[in-house]
Amino acid sequence: MMSTAIQMKSFAILKQACLVLAIVQFSEATCSTVKFTCMQYAERLTARQIRVGLFKAILHQDISFFDENKTGQLMSRITHDSDSISNSLPGYIETFTTNFINLCGSAPIMFYYSWQLSVSTFITFPVTLILTKYYGLFVEKLSEKENDATAVSNETVEEVLSAIRTSFSSLFSDLMKTIGSSRKVIHLLNRQPLLDYEFGTETPEIIGNIIFEDVEFAYPTRKNANVLQGISLSIEPGKTVALVGPSGNGKSTLVSLIEQFYAPQSGRVLLDGTPVQNIDHQYYHQKIALVAQEPTLFSGTIRENILYGIENGTDEDMMRVSEMANVHEFVSKMEKGYDTKCGEKGVQMSGGQKQRIAIARALIRNPSVLILDEATSALDAESESLVQEALNRCALERTVVVIAHRLSTVKNADRIAVIEKGNVSEMGTHDELMANSEGLYYKLVSKQLEPKKKEEERKISPAEFF
Repeated sequence: MMSTAIQMKSFAILKQACLVLAIVQFSEATCSTVKFTCMQYAERLTARQIRVGLFKAILHQDISFFDENKTGQLMSRITHDSDSISNSLPGYIETFTTNFINLCGSAPIMFYYSWQLSVSTFITFPVTLILTKYYGLFVEKLSEKENDATAVSNETVEEVLSAIRTSFSSLFSDLMKTIGSSRKVIHLLNRQPLLDYEFGTETPEIIGNIIFEDVEFAYPTRKNANVLQGISLSIEPGKTVALVGPSGNGKSTLVSLIEQFYAPQSGRVLLDGTPVQNIDHQYYHQKIALVAQEPTLFSGTIRENILYGIENGTDEDMMRVSEMANVHEFVSKMEKGYDTKCGEKGVQMSGGQKQRIAIARALIRNPSVLILDEATSALDAESESLVQEALNRCALERTVVVIAHRLSTVKNADRIAVIEKGNVSEMGTHDELMANSEGLYYKLVSKQLEPKKKEEERKISPAEFF
């Protein structure tokens, strides 16, 4: 049209040609903008869906899964691998679609003008596909190794081929890299936990009677080394029972079985006569609360950290448990009160403050069973006293299972079970166990009191006066 306008020296035709060109350019720009927006949306949506799916899949795994997989590897699956897929997949679809349309549109025109040149161009196409297939498999293996090492590498491949062959071969090669990333992601998404948390449906009334019947257990990572050797133990409802003994003899393992982190290889764990795996999982964990040695606080406020323990909790609930756990005592002195930020992992709080917040969070659901796993072992004397006071107040009208080494924590327990080599070697009150000078409990307590006796003797020694 432009050449016609110049030959005919017609301004009207030239004007019409410019108008058509402007419309074409505007349409192209509009389509490009729409395409870019759609691809960006598709990329973000893909990343979100993959990450949410992975996060849900990880949360539904049993504890043995986390024993076998490192945190860094799981983070790599969620971040690096999901990014690799989401950044690449929409682009691959766009590239493949565009090239396919271009090929379908250009091929007839090429054959129309010269079928000889067209044949010479397309005759190498099958060879290129075969080469890129094997090259793609090679890249896929490299990509899997790269993902296992959680290292991000950039690879540039320069190929001197025709425009069509270059597009398809690079597309195929990059696609193989994406497949290498997606395999790990798909495997994690499809993994079924060893424990079926959907199995339990019963919702019995929970009063806190815990029974271990001939339980044997070995950790999945050490299947040939039994931690529990046919242990039998009964914990009466409303009582405080302390589990003591040397490290590595099965105390924390018993707690893990109560919490259903693992399932025993043989024997049964019963709560009020019902096997724990038969109880509805969500209902079960509303009735059981755990306070660990190192409590996990989130970076939100004290209010948010306490209310995290229950769905739809109120400020009245928070105040009630805060007073029980001696939280209100120090929060009331803070400028922002319960709106004070805890900092990442609770770094703005002292050890004793973190522990008391964790106790309040556990109590807000009013559990029938409260488990304390070395809850005061890392605290100084003053903090331990405040936390122990809170724990004594919380122990009323509920079953409490205590794991501890300090005498001050266990001596007032209703019953003390001495766990030795995966079984119960002694059972009784503090006074009853101390009456047996040959027993393990007596030896553990004596060993703990020995430094204190030496310190007292040193203070009153006549040598101090010379």
